[in-house]
Amino acid sequence: MCAALLSVIAEHCACVMVNKVPGKRMLPAQIDLLRQLFIKELAARYRGSLLGIGWAVIYPLLLLSVYVFVFSGVFKAKWTGTDNSTGVFAIMVFSGIMVYNFVGDCLARAGTIILENVSFVNKVRFPIHLLGVNLVLVALFNFCINLIILGGFSVFLEQYPSMACLQIPILMFPIMLYCLGFVWFFSALGVYLRDIPHFISTVMLVLMFISPIFYPVSAVPAKYEWVINYNPLSYIICEFRNIVFFDAVISLPDYAPYLLGGVVVAVLGLLFFKNLEKGFSDVI
Repeated sequence: MCAALLSVIAEHCACVMVNKVPGKRMLPAQIDLLRQLFIKELAARYRGSLLGIGWAVIYPLLLLSVYVFVFSGVFKAKWTGTDNSTGVFAIMVFSGIMVYNFVGDCLARAGTIILENVSFVNKVRFPIHLLGVNLVLVALFNFCINLIILGGFSVFLEQYPSMACLQIPILMFPIMLYCLGFVWFFSALGVYLRDIPHFISTVMLVLMFISPIFYPVSAVPAKYEWVINYNPLSYIICEFRNIVFFDAVISLPDYAPYLLGGVVVAVLGLLFFKNLEKGFSDVI
C-alpha cells in the first residue's frame, strides 16, 4: 500500500512540474512562469497604492502595535509559561495570527482564482494548477515578512531567537502541503459552486476562535480539549510558538503523521483538480 501511495505521489508530482511535451521537459519554463505569476500577483495587490509593497510591512507592524496596546497595556493579559513581561502576550498572539493568516491568505481567493483568470482556462498548454501554487507562494512571502517583524520585536523585548528557529521551514512545509491541497480542491469546486468563497470565510472565522491563537492550550477546559486536538491548525501554531519562544525541537512522532497527512491532502487535491479541470471551459 505504501509503495502504491508513493507511486501515485511521484506520478502526480511529475505531472504538476512537467508538461507532457514530446521529447522535452518543461520544468524550467514552468518555474519561470510561476515566477512571473508571483510578481504579477504582488504588483496587482499593491497597484495604485502610494506606499506599494510597503503595506506588506506596515500592516503587520500596526497589528502588532495594537496587540501590545490592547493585551499588555489595557487588559494586562498574562501568558502561562512565560515571564509575563510587557509585550510577551502580544507576540504570543501575533505568532498564532501569523500561522492563521498564512492559511487564510492561501484559502481566501481559492474559490475564485480560476474565475479571476478565465483567459488562462482555454490556453491548451497553460498549467492552470500553478495558479494555486502561486497563491501559496504569495502567502508564504507575507508570512516571511511577518516572521522578520516578529523576530525584530522579540529582540526588542529581549526574547532572543535561538538556533531552534532554523526548524521553521521544516515545520511550515506540511501546512504548505495542506494549503496547496485545499486550494486545488476549492479552486476546482469554485468553478461549479459559487458558494465556496462564503463557505471558506465562515470556516476561517470559526477556526480563528477554536485555534489556540488568543489563549494557550493549557487554558482550555478538559471537556473541550477534543476541539483543539481535532483542529489542524492547533499543532502548527503550538509547535511554532515552542520553537520560536521555548527553543523546542520538533518531535518526529508528532511531525511525521502531520507531514504524511499533508502529502495525502496535496495529492488528493491535485487529483480532484485535474479531474474537474476538464469541464472548466464548459462552465465558465
